[in-house]
Amino acid sequence: MRTIISRPVTRTKAWRPALVAAMAVGMTAAVTGVASASAPNPGFYTDHPLIDTANGIMTSTVPDFRVGDCILFGSGSLFTIRTPVNGVSDISWTGAVETTHTNSADVWHGTFIFKDSAGKTLGQSPRLDGLPMSIVGKIYSWTIPSRVNINPVVFSLIRQITWEGEC
Repeated sequence: MRTIISRPVTRTKAWRPALVAAMAVGMTAAVTGVASASAPNPGFYTDHPLIDTANGIMTSTVPDFRVGDCILFGSGSLFTIRTPVNGVSDISWTGAVETTHTNSADVWHGTFIFKDSAGKTLGQSPRLDGLPMSIVGKIYSWTIPSRVNINPVVFSLIRQITWEGEC
């Protein structure tokens, strides 16, 4: 549900210098934004993972997810975390990503943040780097295994996984 708040606007000539200054700042920001389009631009998506207690695994998915010049396709992307053994969980990130513009090669950087049901952060994965993407429009796919230190009690509290993407 969205709340729209409306406020009365008083039209006076005093606003003109402020508008001109804001436009100048906006134009400068727009030019700067174009020049740095390939710079990291974090995006976030929070999922409620599928918890398979019988096999000791949580699986998280994401819809198509755009960050900067890159698109991570939900249909080919998956994150899994396994029940910890001796305080260490195996994790795996499968990604399917393309770039829509690059000057050399874009790279999708993924971090996965583990949260409880109230949204409190319990831990996170290391930053995982996808493949360099040097061809516009080509879908690059990968599976990256890693590990994360996590207490079994904390693991049992995970109810949300936030995907953080930079590209």
